[in-house]
Formats: sequence, structure tokens, C-alpha cells
Amino acid sequence: MATRKRKTSTRSKPKTTAAQRRRAALALSRRRAVAARRRRLTAATVKVRAKRLRAKRMRTLKRNLKTSSRRLGLTAVALAKASTRRASNAGRGVLASGARSAARGLQRAARDVGDSGASALRTVADKVTPA
Repeated sequence: MATRKRKTSTRSKPKTTAAQRRRAALALSRRRAVAARRRRLTAATVKVRAKRLRAKRMRTLKRNLKTSSRRLGLTAVALAKASTRRASNAGRGVLASGARSAARGLQRAARDVGDSGASALRTVADKVTPA
């Protein structure tokens, strides 16, 4: 004869009594009352909350101001460096152009002197050896 497989018993939750349900309901209503008291806003709490928000806003403003001023400082330094670089390059350009114009003037003067010297030599040569 085949034996049947026994079913394992599932643990069932013990039934709650009416007294337990009443206690749970009372605890729940107490918790709700405490939460409502916490949420209750009075003029003083509103003032304090507003004050905290203002302080927080000021802190963020100060932080933003510091970072922006730091950025402005960095920008100013960068601009100063760029302007000095540009000014030095411009100075070099002025010097170079001045040197070039001076060189051109010297060339012209040398040519003039050379021409006059050549003509003088020619006249001397003509006098020495008549054509």
C-alpha cells in the first residue's frame, strides 16, 4: 500500500484580538496627532523659517560673489597680460618700422653721396686724360 505524501503545515499568523486592534488604532491616532502638531505653523516658526531662508540665500550670494570676483580677477590678469604682450609687439613693430625707414634714408644718402663722388671722380678723370 502506497503512503501519501504529508503536507507541510504552513504557519498561520496568530489572530489579533479586539483589544490589540484597539491599542493599534489608539497608537496610530496618537502618531497622527504628534505629526499634526509638528506641522502646525505659528507666527514664530514662520519667522524663524524665513530668517533661515534669508541666511541661506545670503550664504549662496556670498559664495557666488566670491567665485565671480575670483573669475573677474583671473580675467583682469589675463587681459593685463594680453595687453602687455600686444603693447610689446606694437613697440617692436614701431622700432622695426623706424629702423627700416632709417635704413632706407641711409641708402638714399649713400646713393646721393656715391653719385656725387662718382661725378667728382669723373671730372677729375676727364681733366687728367682729355678725350
